[in-house]
Amino acid sequence: MNKIKPNIFIKYCISITLVAYFILSTDVSSILKGIKSIPLASYSFSLILYFVALSLNALKWKRLLNRRNFVQLYKYVIITQYYSLILPGGVVAGELVKAYKIGKGEKDAEKVAASIIVDRITGFLGLIFVGYMGLLFSNKDIPNQIIYVFTIALILLLAVLFSFKIKLFDTIIINTLSKRQYSNKYIRKYLINIKLTVLEWKLFLDRPVMLIESIIIGILFQLAAVYMIYILALGSHVRISFQDLCWIYSTVSIIVFIPISVAGLGLREGGFIALFAMISLSPESALVISLSIFSLQIFGGIFGAILEIKDHKNITSRLEHE
Repeated sequence: MNKIKPNIFIKYCISITLVAYFILSTDVSSILKGIKSIPLASYSFSLILYFVALSLNALKWKRLLNRRNFVQLYKYVIITQYYSLILPGGVVAGELVKAYKIGKGEKDAEKVAASIIVDRITGFLGLIFVGYMGLLFSNKDIPNQIIYVFTIALILLLAVLFSFKIKLFDTIIINTLSKRQYSNKYIRKYLINIKLTVLEWKLFLDRPVMLIESIIIGILFQLAAVYMIYILALGSHVRISFQDLCWIYSTVSIIVFIPISVAGLGLREGGFIALFAMISLSPESALVISLSIFSLQIFGGIFGAILEIKDHKNITSRLEHE
């Protein structure tokens, strides 16, 4: 029987402890009442928007991997939702699984890996721009710290994305990855794969129009996600403007990316509670929205699990016939 790794156990404990603390510190009956008040039509529409947003994510990815089939990419985007939900690494773990599954045994595996990195970075850039738009049009008195967070995140993302455009940095990394003094063949193979991924990454940087298009689609994806949450807020009678949800959702998305919980549980709830308090909304309202979002992610995870099982059966069947 496999033992649970300590870091995984800790992440589960953090998630469970934080969620339990936030729920028990509030009026549970108000939270349940708020969730139950969401009309089925509104929830169903939000669920549809959830999958529409994922299709935009697949479209953005296809722009980077134009030779791949859109349906195939969309399938793996949904499967990623399943792994992001169950694995302690959350989004990062889901992206690693996606890179492995679609790149395994393929000649362009390094291009797939590079496309996922660039796709994730441009997606975050879209998130930051949506956050800035929310701040720009909000009529609330928002602390400067939120602007600082977005600005720092923007600078870091651009620095990472275009890091290989800095000749000195590029030369050091490529030379380091090109060294052959490692006796272990697996280490050498690993470094070669990284080098090839870096070279593919650099090719993406030479296509600025494609990068801009990717960021624009990323913005549309994030706006669809915000509108999905806005529908849930309207249904649960949480009075919040669309523009405020833009910067709140963007900030929470950055917080959730911190790899100390499972599927962002606990961090998401704490983020919504803290940010809702800045615009005079109750922690109960924050938990209604946060738990409703999580329920949509569960649906995404279920669909992802079904596709993963089906995909596994197809592979097994194909191997049996070979």
